[in-house]
Amino acid sequence: MMHDDNPLICVVLPTYNRQATLQRAIDSVLAQSYRNLELLVIDDASTDDTPQLLAGIEDPRLRYIRLPANGGVAAARNAGIRAASPDARWIAFQDSDDEWLPGKLERQIGVARADTGVGIVLGAYRAEWDGGFVDVSPRSLLAQGDPLPDILDGWPIITPVWLVRKDLLEQAGGFNGDFCPIEDWDLILRMSERTRIAAAPEPILRKFGSPDSICADRARLCRALTMLITTHRRRWQGEPQRLARRWAHIGCMSYGPGRRQAARRHFLSALRLDPGSVVPYALYLASFLGSRVLKRVAGIWPRYSSMSL
Repeated sequence: MMHDDNPLICVVLPTYNRQATLQRAIDSVLAQSYRNLELLVIDDASTDDTPQLLAGIEDPRLRYIRLPANGGVAAARNAGIRAASPDARWIAFQDSDDEWLPGKLERQIGVARADTGVGIVLGAYRAEWDGGFVDVSPRSLLAQGDPLPDILDGWPIITPVWLVRKDLLEQAGGFNGDFCPIEDWDLILRMSERTRIAAAPEPILRKFGSPDSICADRARLCRALTMLITTHRRRWQGEPQRLARRWAHIGCMSYGPGRRQAARRHFLSALRLDPGSVVPYALYLASFLGSRVLKRVAGIWPRYSSMSL
C-alpha cells in the first residue's frame, strides 16, 4: 500500500454502447497527473465494439470487466466498487461520455489531505450541449462550507465530480437502482449524514449532453424525483423554497396529454410551500393555456422549472 499522502484511487467507469465517446473518457483518466490510480471499465453488456476498443488500450492500470447482462448504471457502479483493489482508499467515478480536466484528481486529493475528516470531495464543472454551455459550481459549499443547499438542489453533485472514501460507499450500501436516473442524488443524501464534504474550487470536468441519456426519459425522471423527495423529505425541513422548486420541476416535466391534472397538483404543492413567490402561481395558470405557453413561462424561471438552478 502506498503512503497515506499518495493513496490508491480506484476510478469506476460504467459504459453501455458508448464506443464513440469512451476513448475520450478513458484517456482523460489515464492522463491525470495523479498517477496512483486504477481504472475499472465496467461494460454493462454492450452490443457495440466496446470490447475491441478496450483490447487496444495498453495500460497496466486499466482493468476491463464485462458484465454478463445489462443491469443499469447503478448495478455497474456497484460492481466496480466491489471489484476495487483492497488497497484502494478512495473511489472516483467517470461517465463514458464525459472528460475529466487535467489535474482533477490532484486537486481533489489535495483537498482531502488538508482535512482528514472529509469523506467526499466535489468540484465545479462545465456542462456542454449543442454548442452551448453552462458553468456549474457547488456555490453554497465553497462559500459557506455547508453542503446541504447544494445537495438539496442536486445539480452540482453529479457522479463524475465525486471523490469518495471507499469505506463510506460501502457503509452507505452503494447505489440504489430504484432511483435511476438520479441514484447518485439518493446516495449522496445518505452519505452526507456520515461525513463532511468539501470541494475543489477549480473546474474539474467537461460534461457533455447525450441524446440517449437516461435523464432524457422524463417519465422515469419524474418518478425518481417524486420517490427521492418522499424518501428524504426530512432533509428539506427548513428549506421550503428549495422543495417548492423540486415540485415545480416535476410539474413542468410531467405536463402533457392525460397528465395535466397531475402536473397542476405538483404546481399547487410548490405554491403551498412557497406562497410568497409569483412563480408557482404563474406556472399553475399557464398549465391551463397549453404546453407552448407553459414552456415559455417556465423558461423565465429556470430555478423553478428545471434542474439547472
